Parts: sequence; structure tokens; C-alpha cells
Amino acid sequence: MRALGLFSSMISTVVPRLAYLVVMASRAATDEAATFELAVELVRPAGRVANIGVHGRPVTLHLERLWSRDLTITTGLVDTSSTPTLLRLLAAARVDAARFVTHRFGLDDIIRAYDTFSDVGRTGALKVVLSRV
Repeated sequence: MRALGLFSSMISTVVPRLAYLVVMASRAATDEAATFELAVELVRPAGRVANIGVHGRPVTLHLERLWSRDLTITTGLVDTSSTPTLLRLLAAARVDAARFVTHRFGLDDIIRAYDTFSDVGRTGALKVVLSRV
């Protein structure tokens, strides 16, 4: 529910029926299906939903409700072309990345960090930070 909660709180401040909505999927999301379905429901007719990331579970596309809405749904992985912008936002403290960090490891513990991130169902990892200790 953590991902859905973050997404829901984000969209509560914008007007429903947006022309474009982006869903950031993650294997760490505990309710990816609900997040995706909410995005598809909120976007306006003839709108676009960009589903970015990796789903860890199947997600239902409700064509019985969508066929007349003329939606465009795209999928893909995170594009690194936005990395410089993201780094500038982080450096300027305009994005609080700490709320996405669920686990921290030293560089000497990289194998355990990778195991933690790759077994989201057991660990609940959203983002793992590696640092020098």
C-alpha cells in the first residue's frame, strides 16, 4: 500500500481528469494494480497514461470500462535522459528522496543489499541506498 499511498497523496492536489498521468511502477510496490487502475480511471478521455518501471505482479486492464475512452497507455523503463534534471532537483532540496529509502547498506555489504532489493516480497524494499561506512 505504500506506493498507492504516495501516489494517492500526490494526485489529491491536482484536478481529476488530467490529460496525462505517469505511473511509476516498481517491484517494491505492494499494490501496483490499484495504482495503475487509479491512474487509468483519473486520466481524461483521450488522455495518456505512461506506465514506467517494472511490475512484480499482473495488472488488469479493464477494457470493458475503457473501450470508449480512447486512452493511450505506454510502458517502458525509466529513461536516463532525465537524470541530470533529477540530480539538480535533489541537490537543490526540491525533491525529498529520503521518503523512498527503505534500506541502507555499506558498500562492503553490497551482496546483501542486492539480495534485499531483489526479494521485495520478503523485504518490502522500495529503494536501497549504498554508502561508504
